[in-house]
Amino acid sequence: MYTYVIIDDEPLIRRGTKKKLEPLSHLLTCCGEASDGREGLELVRQLKPDIVILDMQMPVMNGMEFLEKASHEFRDTCFIVISGYDYFDYAKAALKCGAIDYLLKPIAREELNAAIDKAVQTLGNTGTCLEKEAPKLSPDEVVARIRQDIDQNYPQPLKVSSYAKKYFFTQEYLTRL
Repeated sequence: MYTYVIIDDEPLIRRGTKKKLEPLSHLLTCCGEASDGREGLELVRQLKPDIVILDMQMPVMNGMEFLEKASHEFRDTCFIVISGYDYFDYAKAALKCGAIDYLLKPIAREELNAAIDKAVQTLGNTGTCLEKEAPKLSPDEVVARIRQDIDQNYPQPLKVSSYAKKYFFTQEYLTRL
C-alpha cells in the first residue's frame, strides 16, 4: 500500500483528484492535504508519503520552490505535478527537480492513473524516484530480467517500449535480443 499527499490551493481540485484515485484505493491511501507549498512541505516532513501530487501556482510557496527543497530532502518520494499552465519552462524545471510527470488541468483520469502507475513502478523497482542512472547490465542479463518479469507479471499488459525505457535500449534492439 502506497500513501500520497495532495498539495493544491484549490479545494475543488484536491477533492477531484482524490475522487479520481478512489478506484485505486486497494493500492493508494491519501494521508493528507495542504493548500500551499510551505504547509505541504511540513506535511511531507511529518507523514513521509510515497507520492506527492502538487500544483505549480500556489500562495506562500509555489510548486517550484517546493520541489527544489523537497526533491533533495525526500529522495524516496515520487512527485507528480499538476498545473493549469502549459509553460515549457515550468515542465522542464519540474522534471529537472525529479518530478516523474507534469499533468495539465483539468486532469484526465487516464493521465493521472498513468502517472500513478509510473510512480508505483518506480517505487517498487528501484526504491527511489530520483534514481535515473542506467543499470550496468549486459544484454544477456537484461533479457534474463525481462523474461523473469514477464513470467511473474504475464496477466499485466506488458510493452517492449517500457522495457526499452527502463534498460536504456531502443525498442528495435531489444526486440532483436
